[in-house]
Amino acid sequence: MPRILPWIACLTMGMAGVRSQEGDELRHALERLGRGALEDGALGLTLAVDQGGAIVFAGGWGMAAGHDAQAGPDTPFVSGPLLGNFLAVAALRLAERGEFDLAAPLAKLVPGLYADRPEITIDRLLTHTSGIPSYGELLAAERRQAAAFAPAPILAWLKTAPLDSEPGSCASYSNTDDFLLGLALEQASGKRLAELLEAEVFGPAGMEDTRWRADPSERHASAHLDQEFGGGVTVLGDAPPPFDADDLHSTALDLVRFQRALLGEKLLKSASRELRQEAAALADGSRAAHARGVSLTALGDLPRQSAGGGMAGQRVHVAYYPTLDTTIAVLASGAEAPSESLERAAARLVFGLETAEVRDLPLPAAERTLHVGEYYAACTSYVITEANEHLVLVMPGGERHELLYQGEGRFLARKHRDLQVAFELDDGHALALILTERGVSLRAVRVA
Repeated sequence: MPRILPWIACLTMGMAGVRSQEGDELRHALERLGRGALEDGALGLTLAVDQGGAIVFAGGWGMAAGHDAQAGPDTPFVSGPLLGNFLAVAALRLAERGEFDLAAPLAKLVPGLYADRPEITIDRLLTHTSGIPSYGELLAAERRQAAAFAPAPILAWLKTAPLDSEPGSCASYSNTDDFLLGLALEQASGKRLAELLEAEVFGPAGMEDTRWRADPSERHASAHLDQEFGGGVTVLGDAPPPFDADDLHSTALDLVRFQRALLGEKLLKSASRELRQEAAALADGSRAAHARGVSLTALGDLPRQSAGGGMAGQRVHVAYYPTLDTTIAVLASGAEAPSESLERAAARLVFGLETAEVRDLPLPAAERTLHVGEYYAACTSYVITEANEHLVLVMPGGERHELLYQGEGRFLARKHRDLQVAFELDDGHALALILTERGVSLRAVRVA
């Protein structure tokens, strides 16, 4: 998971109180921010900031993958993790014209799949509440890595694979949802997906540099995938992305154009825009931290609509802050490039947000033991263990976060300062934990 790094923390603290959205001081600080990212995993990257329809900063550092020239705001990078965002807009545009029924059962557009489960609708694919497992499980079960995306074996596997959860009960990212949504859109429109997205999204938004660019020289040995979703990151292993999305490239400037087009009438009418950013409803009456193609997160008290992830050794992250009408887009080469932490740090600079003091208070072994256990929430298990005299949070995908004690039952992750943990205690024993990540909170009850 991308990190909040010490050099970012120092830089944002040094800029605390800066309220101007323009000026040399801010631009120089963002330049330092970009150069600093090259020292921590980024081979090349680009950053663009749009406020109110004006580009207030656009820059690039290092080299773009597969290119000899320095990266700049118009340099194309892999943007496949945004495929779901683009699919959602295309689906809503077709629905506006009556050419695509979001309430239709999936089986109506993809015959032979889930004919006995009419509650698996197109909209459940859009909101990732279908319960359908990621097709990476197919590759893991067969103990192989597929070099390229192949629809036929996935469709065959789905006919017998059990659901991960009951439709509507959980929101959980599944690349199979994006795959099936793409098939349904192709069926409804009569166009191949690349052609459809050009006609319905890239063209109307003025995204002239966004397209599929098949270039084997840019492919990496590992097709490792991860996807930002609902305040967290879902690791998808080495499964090939749907519709060869690792060949989908965009630029920082095109991504801010996309967001700007969403705010007017170029892409969606007002009712569709509202539906796109409406939190997914779950069967128990609660709301997920995800809408249609975007995660509903926050930076401090600022609401944020965000999307991104990594594939083919590159990373992309874009965030829109509606209350301040600001879009920040980051694209980078390097599987460990800190794309999202760079965006958050840039936002703190632009908005003049202060960075809270981080402490590492001692917690006696006897007290640490009272917190160790398994916690369950939202169809997901979290584990608290200990190592090196600290509590450690083990996420569902196996990612480990060492927790720094802040006092009064509060903890911060050492390498991800936007991940906070607090415990509900009874007579010293932890009964539940409150996990807050990127402004999204959940309560997990202790089960072991």
